Amino acid sequence: MRLLICAAILTTNVASSAVASETVSLATPPASAHQVITTLSKDIYRLAERSGGTPEQWRTLENKALTALKHVEGQSPETLVAQDAKGRTPLMLAASAGYLPIVRVLLENASVTASIEHKNPEGADAYDLALLASRINLRTCHPTSENPFQLVPFMVTQPYYEARQPYPEILTLLEEAGADPSQETARTLWLKNCSNPSTKHQQAIATSSNLPQTLADIRHDVDRKAKLQEIREGADLLREIFAPRVQSGKMSQKELDAEIAKLYAQSGFEPPTAATGDSQ
Repeated sequence: MRLLICAAILTTNVASSAVASETVSLATPPASAHQVITTLSKDIYRLAERSGGTPEQWRTLENKALTALKHVEGQSPETLVAQDAKGRTPLMLAASAGYLPIVRVLLENASVTASIEHKNPEGADAYDLALLASRINLRTCHPTSENPFQLVPFMVTQPYYEARQPYPEILTLLEEAGADPSQETARTLWLKNCSNPSTKHQQAIATSSNLPQTLADIRHDVDRKAKLQEIREGADLLREIFAPRVQSGKMSQKELDAEIAKLYAQSGFEPPTAATGDSQ
Protein backbone atom coordinates (compact mmCIF):
# COMPACT_ATOMS: atom_id res chain seq x y z
CA MET A 1 0.00 0.00 0.00
CA ARG A 2 2.85 2.37 0.83
CA LEU A 3 4.35 1.76 -2.62
CA LEU A 4 1.01 2.53 -4.30
CA ILE A 5 0.68 5.79 -2.37
CA CYS A 6 4.24 6.80 -3.27
CA ALA A 7 3.59 5.87 -6.88
CA ALA A 8 0.45 7.99 -7.02
CA ILE A 9 2.23 10.99 -5.52
CA LEU A 10 5.20 10.58 -7.83
CA THR A 11 2.97 10.20 -10.89
CA THR A 12 1.22 13.48 -10.07
CA ASN A 13 4.48 15.32 -9.44
CA VAL A 14 6.20 14.06 -12.58
CA ALA A 15 3.16 14.78 -14.73
CA SER A 16 2.94 18.33 -13.34
CA SER A 17 6.64 18.84 -13.98
CA ALA A 18 6.24 17.55 -17.52
CA VAL A 19 3.40 19.99 -18.21
CA ALA A 20 5.54 22.88 -17.01
CA SER A 21 8.45 21.64 -19.10
CA GLU A 22 6.31 21.43 -22.23
CA THR A 23 5.21 25.05 -21.79
CA VAL A 24 8.85 26.10 -21.73
CA SER A 25 9.84 23.91 -24.69
CA LEU A 26 7.08 25.35 -26.87
CA ALA A 27 8.13 28.92 -26.13
CA THR A 28 11.88 28.33 -26.38
CA PRO A 29 13.57 26.31 -29.15
CA PRO A 30 15.69 23.44 -27.80
CA ALA A 31 19.30 24.32 -27.21
CA SER A 32 20.72 20.82 -27.70
CA ALA A 33 19.98 17.35 -28.99
CA HIS A 34 19.93 16.10 -25.41
CA GLN A 35 17.13 18.55 -24.63
CA VAL A 36 15.12 17.30 -27.62
CA ILE A 37 15.31 13.72 -26.33
CA THR A 38 14.53 14.69 -22.75
CA THR A 39 11.47 16.65 -23.88
CA LEU A 40 10.25 13.71 -25.97
CA SER A 41 10.63 11.45 -22.94
CA LYS A 42 8.53 13.79 -20.80
CA ASP A 43 5.91 14.15 -23.54
CA ILE A 44 5.55 10.38 -23.88
CA TYR A 45 5.31 9.96 -20.11
CA ARG A 46 2.61 12.59 -19.79
CA LEU A 47 0.56 11.16 -22.66
CA ALA A 48 0.86 7.60 -21.34
CA GLU A 49 -0.02 8.71 -17.81
CA ARG A 50 -3.16 10.49 -18.98
CA SER A 51 -4.62 8.13 -21.56
CA GLY A 52 -2.19 5.35 -22.42
CA GLY A 53 -1.61 6.94 -25.81
CA THR A 54 -2.27 5.76 -29.36
CA PRO A 55 0.14 5.11 -32.26
CA GLU A 56 -1.05 8.31 -33.94
CA GLN A 57 -0.46 10.37 -30.80
CA TRP A 58 3.01 8.91 -30.30
CA ARG A 59 3.84 9.58 -33.94
CA THR A 60 2.84 13.21 -33.46
CA LEU A 61 5.20 13.52 -30.49
CA GLU A 62 8.01 11.81 -32.41
CA ASN A 63 7.52 14.13 -35.39
CA LYS A 64 7.58 17.13 -33.07
CA ALA A 65 10.90 15.89 -31.69
CA LEU A 66 12.30 15.29 -35.19
CA THR A 67 11.44 18.86 -36.18
CA ALA A 68 13.20 20.13 -33.07
CA LEU A 69 16.20 17.91 -33.80
CA LYS A 70 16.50 19.34 -37.32
CA HIS A 71 16.46 22.82 -35.78
CA VAL A 72 19.28 21.84 -33.43
CA GLU A 73 21.27 20.28 -36.27
CA GLY A 74 21.10 23.59 -38.13
CA GLN A 75 21.77 25.87 -35.17
CA SER A 76 23.97 23.84 -32.81
CA PRO A 77 25.33 20.82 -34.72
CA GLU A 78 28.08 20.28 -32.17
CA THR A 79 25.46 19.15 -29.64
CA LEU A 80 24.70 16.07 -31.78
CA VAL A 81 27.88 14.47 -30.44
CA ALA A 82 28.21 16.28 -27.11
CA GLN A 83 28.21 14.33 -23.85
CA ASP A 84 25.86 14.87 -20.94
CA ALA A 85 26.86 14.68 -17.28
CA LYS A 86 26.81 10.86 -17.46
CA GLY A 87 29.05 10.69 -20.51
CA ARG A 88 26.22 9.88 -22.93
CA THR A 89 25.91 11.27 -26.44
CA PRO A 90 22.43 11.95 -27.85
CA LEU A 91 22.70 8.71 -29.84
CA MET A 92 23.37 6.77 -26.65
CA LEU A 93 20.47 8.46 -24.88
CA ALA A 94 18.03 7.87 -27.75
CA ALA A 95 19.14 4.26 -28.25
CA SER A 96 18.75 3.50 -24.56
CA ALA A 97 15.34 5.19 -24.42
CA GLY A 98 14.11 3.33 -27.49
CA TYR A 99 13.36 6.36 -29.66
CA LEU A 100 13.76 4.73 -33.05
CA PRO A 101 12.92 7.79 -35.22
CA ILE A 102 15.52 9.86 -33.35
CA VAL A 103 18.16 7.14 -33.70
CA ARG A 104 17.44 6.83 -37.41
CA VAL A 105 17.87 10.56 -38.04
CA LEU A 106 20.96 10.87 -35.85
CA LEU A 107 22.66 8.09 -37.80
CA GLU A 108 22.26 10.14 -40.98
CA ASN A 109 24.78 12.60 -39.55
CA ALA A 110 28.43 11.84 -40.35
CA SER A 111 29.69 13.19 -37.02
CA VAL A 112 27.32 10.91 -35.14
CA THR A 113 28.34 7.77 -37.04
CA ALA A 114 32.00 8.70 -36.62
CA SER A 115 31.53 8.65 -32.84
CA ILE A 116 29.21 5.64 -32.77
CA GLU A 117 31.52 3.63 -30.52
CA HIS A 118 31.86 6.33 -27.87
CA LYS A 119 31.59 4.73 -24.44
CA ASN A 120 30.28 6.00 -21.13
CA PRO A 121 32.38 5.72 -17.93
CA GLU A 122 31.19 2.11 -17.46
CA GLY A 123 32.44 1.16 -20.91
CA ALA A 124 29.04 0.91 -22.60
CA ASP A 125 28.34 2.32 -26.05
CA ALA A 126 25.00 3.02 -27.74
CA TYR A 127 24.62 -0.63 -28.80
CA ASP A 128 25.18 -1.87 -25.24
CA LEU A 129 22.73 0.65 -23.79
CA ALA A 130 20.03 -0.33 -26.28
CA LEU A 131 20.63 -4.00 -25.50
CA LEU A 132 20.28 -3.45 -21.74
CA ALA A 133 17.54 -0.80 -21.99
CA SER A 134 15.82 -0.37 -18.63
CA ARG A 135 12.63 0.74 -20.41
CA ILE A 136 11.98 -2.96 -21.10
CA ASN A 137 14.51 -4.73 -18.86
CA LEU A 138 13.91 -3.14 -15.46
CA ARG A 139 12.13 -6.21 -14.09
CA THR A 140 14.70 -8.50 -15.70
CA CYS A 141 17.49 -6.70 -13.89
CA HIS A 142 15.72 -5.85 -10.62
CA PRO A 143 12.68 -8.16 -10.32
CA THR A 144 11.99 -7.37 -6.66
CA SER A 145 12.55 -3.60 -6.78
CA GLU A 146 9.84 -1.50 -5.15
CA ASN A 147 11.50 1.85 -5.85
CA PRO A 148 8.67 4.08 -7.15
CA PHE A 149 11.15 6.37 -8.90
CA GLN A 150 12.03 3.38 -11.10
CA LEU A 151 8.72 1.56 -11.21
CA VAL A 152 6.33 4.41 -11.95
CA PRO A 153 8.00 5.62 -15.19
CA PHE A 154 8.54 1.99 -16.22
CA MET A 155 4.90 1.00 -15.73
CA VAL A 156 3.35 4.19 -17.09
CA THR A 157 5.26 4.11 -20.39
CA GLN A 158 4.88 0.39 -21.14
CA PRO A 159 2.08 0.95 -23.70
CA TYR A 160 4.53 2.92 -25.85
CA TYR A 161 7.19 0.22 -25.81
CA GLU A 162 4.79 -2.68 -26.17
CA ALA A 163 3.28 -1.09 -29.28
CA ARG A 164 6.48 0.28 -30.79
CA GLN A 165 8.88 -2.64 -30.07
CA PRO A 166 11.77 -0.35 -31.09
CA TYR A 167 14.86 -2.14 -29.83
CA PRO A 168 15.42 -4.88 -32.45
CA GLU A 169 15.47 -2.30 -35.25
CA ILE A 170 17.60 0.10 -33.22
CA LEU A 171 20.21 -2.64 -32.71
CA THR A 172 20.13 -3.43 -36.44
CA LEU A 173 20.55 0.23 -37.42
CA LEU A 174 23.45 0.69 -35.02
CA GLU A 175 25.22 -2.41 -36.33
CA GLU A 176 24.70 -1.34 -39.95
CA ALA A 177 26.15 2.07 -39.09
CA GLY A 178 29.32 0.51 -37.70
CA ALA A 179 28.61 -0.23 -34.04
CA ASP A 180 30.37 -3.22 -32.53
CA PRO A 181 27.68 -5.90 -32.06
CA SER A 182 29.73 -7.76 -29.46
CA GLN A 183 27.63 -8.54 -26.42
CA GLU A 184 30.42 -9.00 -23.89
CA THR A 185 30.25 -5.52 -22.36
CA ALA A 186 26.47 -5.75 -21.95
CA ARG A 187 26.81 -9.22 -20.45
CA THR A 188 29.42 -8.03 -17.96
CA LEU A 189 27.38 -4.98 -16.95
CA TRP A 190 24.20 -7.04 -16.44
CA LEU A 191 26.00 -9.54 -14.22
CA LYS A 192 27.70 -6.72 -12.31
CA ASN A 193 24.81 -4.29 -11.83
CA CYS A 194 21.62 -6.35 -11.74
CA SER A 195 20.15 -7.54 -8.45
CA ASN A 196 18.27 -10.47 -10.01
CA PRO A 197 19.02 -13.30 -7.52
CA SER A 198 18.08 -16.16 -9.85
CA THR A 199 21.03 -18.48 -10.46
CA LYS A 200 19.17 -19.76 -13.50
CA HIS A 201 18.92 -16.27 -14.99
CA GLN A 202 22.52 -15.39 -14.16
CA GLN A 203 23.76 -18.56 -15.81
CA ALA A 204 21.61 -17.90 -18.87
CA ILE A 205 23.14 -14.44 -19.28
CA ALA A 206 26.67 -15.70 -18.65
CA THR A 207 26.46 -18.39 -21.35
CA SER A 208 24.12 -16.75 -23.87
CA SER A 209 25.12 -16.52 -27.52
CA ASN A 210 22.02 -14.40 -28.25
CA LEU A 211 21.65 -11.88 -25.45
CA PRO A 212 18.56 -10.09 -26.84
CA GLN A 213 16.65 -13.38 -26.96
CA THR A 214 17.91 -14.43 -23.54
CA LEU A 215 16.79 -11.13 -22.02
CA ALA A 216 13.39 -11.58 -23.67
CA ASP A 217 13.12 -15.08 -22.21
CA ILE A 218 14.01 -13.79 -18.75
CA ARG A 219 11.43 -10.99 -19.08
CA HIS A 220 8.79 -13.60 -19.86
CA ASP A 221 9.85 -15.73 -16.89
CA VAL A 222 9.92 -12.78 -14.47
CA ASP A 223 6.53 -11.50 -15.65
CA ARG A 224 5.03 -14.98 -15.34
CA LYS A 225 6.30 -15.38 -11.79
CA ALA A 226 4.98 -11.95 -10.83
CA LYS A 227 1.57 -12.81 -12.26
CA LEU A 228 1.54 -16.14 -10.45
CA GLN A 229 2.31 -14.36 -7.18
CA GLU A 230 -0.68 -12.07 -7.77
CA ILE A 231 -2.88 -15.13 -8.33
CA ARG A 232 -1.61 -16.76 -5.14
CA GLU A 233 -2.40 -13.63 -3.15
CA GLY A 234 -5.86 -13.53 -4.73
CA ALA A 235 -6.42 -17.18 -3.80
CA ASP A 236 -5.36 -16.49 -0.21
CA LEU A 237 -7.82 -13.59 -0.09
CA LEU A 238 -10.64 -15.83 -1.32
CA ARG A 239 -9.82 -18.40 1.36
CA GLU A 240 -9.88 -15.68 4.02
CA ILE A 241 -13.15 -14.16 2.80
CA PHE A 242 -15.05 -17.41 2.41
CA ALA A 243 -13.64 -19.29 5.42
CA PRO A 244 -16.62 -18.32 7.63
CA ARG A 245 -19.07 -19.59 4.99
CA VAL A 246 -17.21 -22.89 4.72
CA GLN A 247 -17.09 -23.24 8.50
CA SER A 248 -20.82 -22.52 8.81
CA GLY A 249 -21.70 -24.96 6.05
CA LYS A 250 -23.08 -22.27 3.72
CA MET A 251 -20.35 -23.10 1.21
CA SER A 252 -18.55 -26.37 0.71
CA GLN A 253 -14.77 -26.66 0.55
CA LYS A 254 -15.22 -28.15 -2.91
CA GLU A 255 -17.05 -25.03 -4.08
CA LEU A 256 -14.31 -22.80 -2.68
CA ASP A 257 -11.63 -24.91 -4.35
CA ALA A 258 -13.53 -24.58 -7.64
CA GLU A 259 -13.53 -20.78 -7.35
CA ILE A 260 -9.80 -20.78 -6.67
CA ALA A 261 -9.19 -23.12 -9.60
CA LYS A 262 -11.17 -20.74 -11.82
CA LEU A 263 -8.97 -17.84 -10.67
CA TYR A 264 -5.84 -19.73 -11.74
CA ALA A 265 -7.33 -20.94 -15.03
CA GLN A 266 -8.51 -17.47 -16.09
CA SER A 267 -4.88 -16.31 -15.98
CA GLY A 268 -3.50 -19.32 -17.82
CA PHE A 269 -2.15 -21.25 -14.84
CA GLU A 270 -2.84 -24.76 -13.65
CA PRO A 271 -4.62 -24.69 -10.29
CA PRO A 272 -2.68 -26.27 -7.42
CA THR A 273 -3.64 -29.75 -6.30
CA ALA A 274 -2.93 -31.73 -3.15
CA ALA A 275 -0.34 -33.72 -5.09
CA THR A 276 1.50 -30.86 -6.82
CA GLY A 277 0.98 -27.98 -4.41
CA ASP A 278 1.60 -24.53 -5.92
CA SER A 279 5.10 -24.89 -7.38
CA GLN A 280 4.56 -23.48 -10.89
